[in-house]
Amino acid sequence: MSTDRAAKSLLVPQDYTPYAADLSRQASLFLRRLRRQSRSSGIPIAQLMLLSNIERLAGAASPSELAALEGVRPQNLSATLAELEKQALIVRQSAAGDKRKVVVSLTQLGVDALAANRVERESWLARSMTQHLNAAEIELLRRAGILLERLAQSDAEEGS
Repeated sequence: MSTDRAAKSLLVPQDYTPYAADLSRQASLFLRRLRRQSRSSGIPIAQLMLLSNIERLAGAASPSELAALEGVRPQNLSATLAELEKQALIVRQSAAGDKRKVVVSLTQLGVDALAANRVERESWLARSMTQHLNAAEIELLRRAGILLERLAQSDAEEGS
């Protein structure tokens, strides 16, 4: 544990477990709602997440890199990759420097499908925010998003 984290834990003796439980439940509800928005594209959420991870890895990644991001074994990813390839959303090619290795890339159709899904989800969210929240709540939500992103990144940095 870093010195800064240790100092912070001494300054905040309160047990935040109930808050964490509430936040986890709320985040799950929100993610389920976003997933429902993704259904109209016809691409299952697991495939959309995999397409997004390929995009995050600069548009080309090895199955091993993708499996690590997805938290699965490369063998478990092969069926999903095969389905995406069958739909012409990705292409698998030999790596430039090592013909034994495979690199997975998005096709233009994959890029377009991912972008269309993202626009659909973001449009729904923007409409929902303006319909159900006032300006102060929208600003509070924006600020909370920054904190959630920081928490998510801290877990990645700690290797958990």
